[in-house]
Amino acid sequence: MNLRDRLRGWISRYLWIWARLVLARRRPLVIGITGTVGKTTTKEMIAATLQTREARDVLGVVWYSIANMNDDIGVPLAILGERAYPSKDLNGLRLALFLPFRTIAYAFWRPYPDVLVLELGAGARGNVPANARRARPGVAIVTTVGPAHLEHFGTVEEVARFKAGLVDAVQPDGLVILGADNPFLELVAGRSSAPVVTVVGRGPGLSAEVARALGQHLGVPSEAVERAIAGFGGVAGRQQALRFGDVVVIDDAFNANPLSMRYGLELLAAEREPTRRVAILGSMGELGADAERHHAEIAPFAAESAELLVGVGELARAYLPHHWFASSAECAEAIDELIRPGDVVLVKGSHAVGMDRIVDALGERRSEDAEPT
Repeated sequence: MNLRDRLRGWISRYLWIWARLVLARRRPLVIGITGTVGKTTTKEMIAATLQTREARDVLGVVWYSIANMNDDIGVPLAILGERAYPSKDLNGLRLALFLPFRTIAYAFWRPYPDVLVLELGAGARGNVPANARRARPGVAIVTTVGPAHLEHFGTVEEVARFKAGLVDAVQPDGLVILGADNPFLELVAGRSSAPVVTVVGRGPGLSAEVARALGQHLGVPSEAVERAIAGFGGVAGRQQALRFGDVVVIDDAFNANPLSMRYGLELLAAEREPTRRVAILGSMGELGADAERHHAEIAPFAAESAELLVGVGELARAYLPHHWFASSAECAEAIDELIRPGDVVLVKGSHAVGMDRIVDALGERRSEDAEPT
């Protein structure tokens, strides 16, 4: 373990000391969410559902983790009411100096939420079992399990076992909600000592079914749940449909793994009668020694889903694209030559590839502002 990893470990342990003090004193209902695909959208949809007036009347005040604060540092920070990671300037020093006083205030007299909705990520920086044991969730949600972070876990089954650590942490009087589209469903469900509810769906549809199951468990009126789901505008960079003038863009640029890539392509293929379907796909990260194979396996799905396929990044050559670019910046420069009026365009790739630049370029090519479709 290098010095940087050790420093992160020390910071995480320091933050968890204070976070566990607040949890022990205030005892909020903790709702933990993990999964290979859809955990952020599910978290945001649940938060929207539980923050309705009718839900607040039943449950009280609800907090939820912001953006992607789902690792060993982000989770305790979210519990302590932070809205972002500490920066490396004076804000980080301020947090370190005043955190004990702020924690004591939350623990004893400052208003604190009755419900916490927390996203728990895996990979190099997210220890799901350890964070779950510390947070002690009353509800655990696992959206699905698929090939991701394989350079850390080796096999998809190990990914499933790791994410099942969230299920382990739920007490018998709690609840476990599992997405049915999971090859390791029995493995994950078998780790639960609490009742298990299985829901069917993919993408935002799965998030909606999870919100319905949770609302029923918590006694939130179904009318309020349905109204919140209907009004949910999606999450930027995660299957959010935008209209840029005469082009529709499915912005799924935040991140990618083989399972979420297939889900994105299914969404593109389901578009009805566009002039042309276009998939702009970036490389997928953290797939270990079999990374090229995982990319090659996407190629037939991409060919069936799009009339024009564009690859971005070295591993994206394995998609067998019609056009290939070494970087998202190069692709963004050429976007006017690729896109025609009436196109429906899926943009997806791992965060490191920076596919959001391509979404920005698509928006800039039209004078009209982006609007959710």
